[in-house]
Amino acid sequence: MAKKSSSDSSGCGCFTVLLILGAFFIAYLFAVKGEPQYLDRLIQIAKVVGIVGGIIFGIYIIVKISSSVTVSKNTKHGYTPNDSVKKGSRTIPNTPGVYILYNKSKGKYYVGQAKDLSQRVGKHFTGRGGNPDVYFDYRNGDSFDVSVIPLAGSGYNSLDQLEKDMIKRYNSYENGYNKTRGNG
Repeated sequence: MAKKSSSDSSGCGCFTVLLILGAFFIAYLFAVKGEPQYLDRLIQIAKVVGIVGGIIFGIYIIVKISSSVTVSKNTKHGYTPNDSVKKGSRTIPNTPGVYILYNKSKGKYYVGQAKDLSQRVGKHFTGRGGNPDVYFDYRNGDSFDVSVIPLAGSGYNSLDQLEKDMIKRYNSYENGYNKTRGNG
């Protein structure tokens, strides 16, 4: 199962909460200074800011969910490292896309991109041009799953953006094998 990062959606919500708290703080200051006529007006403003912020936050969440649904439908799961290293194997498509290597033993991900998925994925499990940490764990007996997302039908126009978004989604830079947040 993919690790989810709560920071994706919390930024917009935190900003809204800060705006509301700021408006109430200003209202409090006016009330303390003996100018209560401004208090009702500022409370109304705080309510409007809260409603508008909530609408913006809702739209933001809908956009995030709709973009991830396209990719999820297009993801092909269930490959193994053996599928990727067999000579002449065409189980993994030979199309451009992004691949996700999941270390089931350690709960870590590696996300990469390739112009030809079938040729690139196997390199991580043979020690010839792949991520050395993935190879080390594989050679030491860790169990891996491989998933691929072909670029065609993913809803993305570039491999770079698809890879960046998947690195973020699977949190593979902070808690996985990726050494960068993606290309580009």
